[in-house]
Amino acid sequence: DLEEKSLNPKQVKRYIKKVINDPTVKISSTGCEILTSIATEFIELISLAGLDFSNRPKQYVDSNGIIKALKELGFDDIAEMLPDLSEFTEDMQHID
Repeated sequence: DLEEKSLNPKQVKRYIKKVINDPTVKISSTGCEILTSIATEFIELISLAGLDFSNRPKQYVDSNGIIKALKELGFDDIAEMLPDLSEFTEDMQHID
């Protein structure tokens, strides 16, 4: 049973304003809710796909899995923007 997760709408709104960088643009509450929902679904989709491509045990999502998932799902442009994190591939072990 997956617990319902969502991004913080205030943080999403703040990020949208930062990206748009135009003080005259207003974001409605409904617009912010929709973008928050879309962003949450996108992260969930990429995370679940990343599990399939991860080099780690299946309870971990690693950077390689995320990059492969982005490319497999047609988000090559996003995958290309991500930094190379291969130097941060320390061993991860499941701890009960």
